[in-house]
Amino acid sequence: MDKIKSFEHFEKDVIYNLLDSDEIEWLTFLLDKEYCFFADKNFIDCFPDINLNWKSSSKITNAIIDFDNSKAKFDFKILESLNCKHILIRFTKKFPTDLILSLLNESLNNITFKSVDIQIEKKEPSKFYLSLKKLIIKQISQVTKFDLINSFSINKNLKFKPKFVLGIDTFAESQKHNLFFNKKAYFTSNNYIKNGIEPNKKFLHKNKLEDIIKIINLKRFKNLWNVNKDKIDVCKDCEFRYMCVDNRLPLKRKNVEEYYFENPCSYNPYISLWDNHENYLSLKDINIISNNSSFVINNEFISSINEKLWD
Repeated sequence: MDKIKSFEHFEKDVIYNLLDSDEIEWLTFLLDKEYCFFADKNFIDCFPDINLNWKSSSKITNAIIDFDNSKAKFDFKILESLNCKHILIRFTKKFPTDLILSLLNESLNNITFKSVDIQIEKKEPSKFYLSLKKLIIKQISQVTKFDLINSFSINKNLKFKPKFVLGIDTFAESQKHNLFFNKKAYFTSNNYIKNGIEPNKKFLHKNKLEDIIKIINLKRFKNLWNVNKDKIDVCKDCEFRYMCVDNRLPLKRKNVEEYYFENPCSYNPYISLWDNHENYLSLKDINIISNNSSFVINNEFISSINEKLWD
């Protein structure tokens, strides 16, 4: 792709003469799918480069707030002051269900967010919860989603299932930032703030705006914000890396700006197959090693595997 892009101002015949057979095949594919096209050189100025500089006026764009006891408190005006757009409020099974509606009414009164999702930790739905859902949606217009969740605990052994978000804003942010951890915050019910549910680092706060701003400006709090997919093993070779919202925790190798994941993804970018395909092969199957010490890949071996799979 980089080679083809370098021919941007070349004549059509010249381009084809400079490409080998494989590159011509790729160019033909792109032209057939209308992912690119030839244009008269007089119209080149009609196609300016896309500005991929990403900026946000929000100190925090997304936040998760947990409540697990009747004494738990949180000032939602703090998030509004941080220009937070989206919040997820979670009530654990320990929280008294009869207090949920009153807490939401008191907390969200005269506060505006783009979206408010509610999750309640409950194994099975009941008439009470169905009624509660209707009341919440009726009385609190900001609520955009209401779900009952079996358990809030995280199974770190599960294979990752990617979530894709399409859009120029997402694409621009992903160039230099981690789509999942960038400008995100998780507030526990015992007054701790973390960059997300997954990271271990936590910071005690006093439920005051100045205190929380001080914490989120710490380098230790933001250390994952700029770990984009181009810095992570396997992901850096994946065609979906600029649209993939990945909640796995990137782990850093010592003394180098390289990262890896402990649990695998359900997609293998080296053979372009998902794990539900009959010909799927894992990273281990194609001799790729990614761990705390190194990243090892044999391109010739992978090429031979792809010839068998796709020819």
